[in-house]
Amino acid sequence: MSKIIAYLIIVPFILILMINSITVFEFTLKQRYIKDCIDTVCDKVRITGVMTESDFNSLIQELNKYSDFDKSESITLRKGSYINGTLGSNTAYVLGEKLDRGDAFYISVISSSVSNYSKIVNGGISANDANNIYYTAKAQCRIE
Repeated sequence: MSKIIAYLIIVPFILILMINSITVFEFTLKQRYIKDCIDTVCDKVRITGVMTESDFNSLIQELNKYSDFDKSESITLRKGSYINGTLGSNTAYVLGEKLDRGDAFYISVISSSVSNYSKIVNGGISANDANNIYYTAKAQCRIE
C-alpha cells in the first residue's frame, strides 16, 4: 500500500518539476536568441551608421521564429547622444536615417505574445498584465 501512495504522490510531483524545468529552459533559450539577434543588428548599425528597411524586415523575420513580434508595437528604435557616458535625451529613429559618428542608437523589443513559462506559472494568460512574462531585449551602441 505504501508503494502505491508513493507513486501517487512522487510521480506527479516529478512530472510537474520536469514540465516546469522544460518551460524555464525554453524561456531562457529563446530569450538568449532574441538578445543575440538584437545585439547583431545593433552592431551592424554601430559599424554602418544606418538601419535600412531590409535590415528591419530581416530582423522581424528572425524574431518571429521565436515569438510573435509586431512591426509597429513590439520594436522601438531610438537615436540620441551620450552625455557623460550615459544615454541622454533621445528621439524616434526613422529607418534609413544616417547617424553621425558618436551618436547613440537604441533598440528594444517586447513580444506581443505571452511566453509559455508565464502560461505555466499563471495557469494560463493572466488578466493582470503585470503578472504575464514576455520576451524582451534591449541594446544600445555608439556609432563609430
